[in-house]
Amino acid sequence: MNAITSDGSGVLILLGIAVSGGILNALIVKRVSIPQVLGYMISGIILGSSGFKLITPNDIEKLSPVNLFCLAVIGFMVGGEIKFDTMKKYGKQFTAILLGEGLTTFFIVLIAITTILYVVTGNLAMSVAGGMVFGAIASATDPASTIAVLWEYRSAGILTTTVTAIVALDDALAMTLYGLGSGVAELLGHGHANIPKEMFHISIELFGSIAMGIAAGLILSSILKRASKPDTATVSSVGLLMFITGIADHYNMDIILAAMSAGITVANRYPYLYERLSSRIKAFSTTIYVLFFVLVGARLKLQSMPWWLWTMVGSYVVGRSMGKLSGAWIGARISKAGPIVERYSGMGILAQGGVAVGLSIMAAQKLGGMQVSGDMALGDVIIFGITTTTFIVQLIGPLMTKMAIIWAKEIGRNVTEEDVAAQLTLADIPAVTQSAVAPSTSVHDVFSQFSKNNLDLLAVVDTEQHLTGCIGIGELRKLMLEGETWHWLIAEDVTADPKVVLQSDQPVKEALRIMDQIDASGIPVTTPEGTFKGIISRAAIKDGIRKKMVESHLLKVE
Repeated sequence: MNAITSDGSGVLILLGIAVSGGILNALIVKRVSIPQVLGYMISGIILGSSGFKLITPNDIEKLSPVNLFCLAVIGFMVGGEIKFDTMKKYGKQFTAILLGEGLTTFFIVLIAITTILYVVTGNLAMSVAGGMVFGAIASATDPASTIAVLWEYRSAGILTTTVTAIVALDDALAMTLYGLGSGVAELLGHGHANIPKEMFHISIELFGSIAMGIAAGLILSSILKRASKPDTATVSSVGLLMFITGIADHYNMDIILAAMSAGITVANRYPYLYERLSSRIKAFSTTIYVLFFVLVGARLKLQSMPWWLWTMVGSYVVGRSMGKLSGAWIGARISKAGPIVERYSGMGILAQGGVAVGLSIMAAQKLGGMQVSGDMALGDVIIFGITTTTFIVQLIGPLMTKMAIIWAKEIGRNVTEEDVAAQLTLADIPAVTQSAVAPSTSVHDVFSQFSKNNLDLLAVVDTEQHLTGCIGIGELRKLMLEGETWHWLIAEDVTADPKVVLQSDQPVKEALRIMDQIDASGIPVTTPEGTFKGIISRAAIKDGIRKKMVESHLLKVE
């Protein structure tokens, strides 16, 4: 079947099919309390090489820039979760857990895959070469699906912080192990690899990625500080992430590490600006996440795998799971990270995704000439094996992450101001009730009232507490130099119709939107029947939201 992406309209058709199918499957699996990531991948299997073949390998290749950009978005968002204060406090635990789970997984998978390959080929050198590559790739943890689950279930706490830090740092460890493993594999397979040279190249790639990411983060920080509109900040961030993706891909640098360094830089320089930006990027990136995991599922070629490769897949999944669980426990135990981290951190880092698939493609290019069987090279074994194990691990990885945060009682604790605001009406926010005067009040007393309330707007209400108008500080400026008029002019003489009147049953988010539109710091609020309730200000709304957040957090703790 010809690739759908043979023309421009075909690309749009493919994107529409992939995203729509992914969301549909995600909704289905969510009904049985399974993370949505699995639904995206199932959609890819149905549409890809193992299903209807609507998405071909050629399509996947042409859409690789989308995958790469998704990795950059993931890296940026993961980096933003790493705070220097947290790393300073928990750095010892994070390092111990990272090395424990990464190295334990590497050696367990190395031994398992080497044994199976030796039984099949009888070639020890080739078997060790394959085992080294599989072991190195197994150490990688997928940040995309892991972070997606943490976001989906709004988790927060020491376990969430630990898991986030591990999946963020795991990429660098996996790249280092991959550099060593692929160098040894090439040396064993062909006899001409230079391991010191390979490690030098990997070091350049890693440190170059970090340096580029820090530079991009500094530039973006300056833009965010000067940007007057949220849209400007969002567009600048997306453009910079695209630039990072292109440069890193062109020079064979690590995209996730570069974007992660940018996220770390921005989040630690201007935490408040980053929080505002991250919520917009999360909303923007949903479609890209869906497509990313659909394409991962579409890579699977289940019908063309021999029995012994299925044996490798099973051994890999079991060995990798054992390594992650036992290694994380050992690291947490040694570093005295606490019982919650000891029990559940390994469960939270089982997912495997785009990083592993990307490393498998890189390894296949180096080891494609080593024949394992008559029609299958070691490179094919690596790609088929890693893609298949990625799907299988995704069946359990995100689910285990969800179970870990549930058992650690951290689910539903990451409540944002936007979440709280979406649940409130103006009736939940205390308005300034001492902000009204009668129509007969003298202008002298009106001035006095302004000074008491520190507002730039007063309401004028009748004896039945119905709003008749408003007095803004602007209407009084022309009277400030005419002090003799203050005593005989009354409020009714300077009253004007209000620009907007809000009702107490209106949502808080709508009130904030209206304030932004008319550039008002305060707006009068009445009941649906017209009774004046007070003047609501942006500061009062923000303060009310924060109080509700504190109350919500205390309830969850209790």
